[in-house]
Amino acid sequence: MDPYSSDIPTLREQVFSLDETHSFSASTVNVARVGYSRAGYFFTGLPTPGTPAATVAGFLLGHQVGAVVVGGSAASNPQAAIGLAGSNNGSNLRIARNLFTFEDRVTMTRGRHQLTFGAWFQPFQSNETIALSQYGQLTFSSLSNFLQGSASSFLWDPAPTEMNWRSLFGAWYVSDVIRIAPRLTLSLGFRDEFTSPPTMPSSCLSRASDWPGVRSRKRP
Repeated sequence: MDPYSSDIPTLREQVFSLDETHSFSASTVNVARVGYSRAGYFFTGLPTPGTPAATVAGFLLGHQVGAVVVGGSAASNPQAAIGLAGSNNGSNLRIARNLFTFEDRVTMTRGRHQLTFGAWFQPFQSNETIALSQYGQLTFSSLSNFLQGSASSFLWDPAPTEMNWRSLFGAWYVSDVIRIAPRLTLSLGFRDEFTSPPTMPSSCLSRASDWPGVRSRKRP
């Protein structure tokens, strides 16, 4: 571990759920559920406060020092001959995910049968800014090049783009619990689930069929 470099993760979660049960009769009950959950994630690396590393100037004006690699490749946070220094190359990463849940279920009792019908839908939102090299990553191919100040590469993302994913999960189901004997029941059921293709309101999401030279195959 590098005492001059720190990683700081932050997690936050909120959950809300509301159920409503309505009895149409002694044998028919309806349960409706609405729910919302949100998860927030933030991760960043920085020179450890209180150490000499905290006073090192950044590669870019207005930013803290980025990642330094000595004796490794130009990949993000690679294995290095000496080790990594500076900040984690995966810094200033933010994810906020929202799940909205809607479910409606009806249960009916008819003689030996307990029938259940229901549907479940969950719109999904994920707003992410997870671009690497926001503070820059400076790579030196060897220790001697590092001591001479001769870098082999510099990675930097000047304009991190927020990705706003949207999708819909859903399902419908039916089941029958049959009481064959006082101590024996038989459960039969079917559940069908689906997921919509991910989309983005900003229209920055492309499909493989949109790329030059790629043909899409459609079923007849």
